Amino acid sequence: PGLREPLRGAVRYPEYITDDARLTLENAISAAQLGAWVANYAACEHFLLDDAGSVIGARVKDGRSGDAFDVAAGCVVNACGPWAEQVLEDAGMPVEKPLQPSKGIHLLLSADRLPIEGATFLKSRSGRRGLAMRRLDYIYVGTSDTEYDGPLDTPRATRAEVAELLAMVQDCFPDRGLRIEDVLATWAGIRPLIEEEGKTTRDTSREDEVWSGPDGLINIAGGKLTTYRRMAERAIDEVRGVLGPSPRNENRTATLALPGSPAGDVASFESGTEERLRAAGLNDATVARICWLYGRQIDDLLALAADDSGWLEPLGPGVPAVRGEVKLAVEREMASTLVDFMDRRSALLLFSPDFGLAGAREAAAIMGLLLGWDEERRSAEVARYQAYADEHRVPRE
Repeated sequence: PGLREPLRGAVRYPEYITDDARLTLENAISAAQLGAWVANYAACEHFLLDDAGSVIGARVKDGRSGDAFDVAAGCVVNACGPWAEQVLEDAGMPVEKPLQPSKGIHLLLSADRLPIEGATFLKSRSGRRGLAMRRLDYIYVGTSDTEYDGPLDTPRATRAEVAELLAMVQDCFPDRGLRIEDVLATWAGIRPLIEEEGKTTRDTSREDEVWSGPDGLINIAGGKLTTYRRMAERAIDEVRGVLGPSPRNENRTATLALPGSPAGDVASFESGTEERLRAAGLNDATVARICWLYGRQIDDLLALAADDSGWLEPLGPGVPAVRGEVKLAVEREMASTLVDFMDRRSALLLFSPDFGLAGAREAAAIMGLLLGWDEERRSAEVARYQAYADEHRVPRE
């Protein structure tokens, strides 16, 4: 309803349900369950080389303590996304496949302002294309595609980019009367595209590439989040060429579901889980968000509540989250800052009213108890999160 005529067809687009941070975390959890050592806030300072110049490991710095240590390895994989080229340059190594970073932004709207279900492909009369996607009570719209040469750590949407993307949406839904004041939040990301001479980022291939060099180092770049399993398989095939065949089942993860994936019929799982959460006293908004985000790991949350029902108390007024989520994020998901929890574990930064700020102080208090923060540290974490949230508002003129 509300789409500009003529409507020519429709397709199913299941990829839109992906939560990038949760997908990444679930892969890390799965890897740990299968025997991998997983470290958070661990930065590669430089590669370790033998006398012949082959890579035999890395010097790694703990971002929390500041300690540095050597990690020896028979093979090192440079899978650093937009930073893959920088890693090689910092090591003084040749960059065989230069990258062309591309910035894409998204806008967040209330579903009341753009009442669609699922995902809708958009094409304005100017020829610009995009997608509008439903998540809970929100619609997020994307995306732009522009060359980017700014800081890779902190890409941000500009007001002009927001206005341009919103105009495309308004052109496709002319009766909605969308204004920039309707934009609840913005965010931006970087695509690590392999550079193709003479092409714009919009025309550059999204294919991934894997290459070796120097000895002992495998590099992978390009690609998309939704093709990550194929990319990982290609990279590991190269690793096998260095290390030789593994005595384990080489393809044991090819069809392995991620830890939070429900067994059996998803619809039955969702209805049954929603019933359990409502029986525990959670409101509809909290039930919907928790079911969307955690899947089968909701069992861990309910197990906490079996020992102490206080873990199912709301994190704050109007915040669709409960206190136990913070505990699980710290103890099982390596959350070590308030931003970690609010953005990269719980998705409250974007998919809760006013960035979930009403629950930030309580979340910091729980993290403080678990991690030994004093009151000064807790207040600093809340202040940092407030500033981080402000960076996701529509920039002022």
